[in-house]
Amino acid sequence: MMTTRSRPISDEVKATPEAYGGEGAGGAGLPFTALIWGAGVGYNGARPLLLQGDLMLVLRSNPASPFVRKVRIVAALLDLDGRIELSNADTSDQADSLRVQNPLGKIPALILENGEVLYDSAVIVEYLDGLAGGGRVIPADPARRFRSLTRQALGDGICEAAVLLRYEQLWREPAQRSEKWMAYQRDKIDRALAASEKDPPEELDDVGTVALACALGYLDLRFGGDWRGRRPKLVEWLEVFSEATPSFEATRLKG
Repeated sequence: MMTTRSRPISDEVKATPEAYGGEGAGGAGLPFTALIWGAGVGYNGARPLLLQGDLMLVLRSNPASPFVRKVRIVAALLDLDGRIELSNADTSDQADSLRVQNPLGKIPALILENGEVLYDSAVIVEYLDGLAGGGRVIPADPARRFRSLTRQALGDGICEAAVLLRYEQLWREPAQRSEKWMAYQRDKIDRALAASEKDPPEELDDVGTVALACALGYLDLRFGGDWRGRRPKLVEWLEVFSEATPSFEATRLKG
């Protein structure tokens, strides 16, 4: 189970982490696992982060972010969630050191034990899969691998378009909003949902299906589940995925 470090939060765009103070592992000549877990970690000048004797990775995050949710579900599927501490990020705060850790100022960003920062969610998921031995959520077989990665790109694309719609509504006064721009984003979402409805995933535990589930969950969260009336196969698929994946419900933003 992930622990949480609270910080001011804004909303869900992929954002970035804070400057990693203190000393990290040098890494020269160290095996992969020693580089990740083998030395003290300094986080914003704090003492090493420990959980049951294990050094922690720090995930800069926001509970509403579908990209963060994807990383959290994958971590749970890989039994790595106990090694990750959540640290909320305020993507709109210029003083948040997440802009130092990720120049793009986006979440999620994963701070490694040696101070290196990984972003975005697709990179973090691939890193976690490798940390767990590889081939777990990103299949090793080339045909399955690229099918899974392509589906991940589709799910992430739904999220990106939906987040842009969310911010258009959140940050602009009604008179300043561009209906043409919003229609452009809605069309992306509709096409992606139509493609997924035509060919729902058979898998339930790879990165492509996790990405799609997180996209659908975000549409439920921010847009009232309007997609459901026209996509019965996806509704059924999401119910099956949710039942098979306890971390999907566990990471759902409540309230």
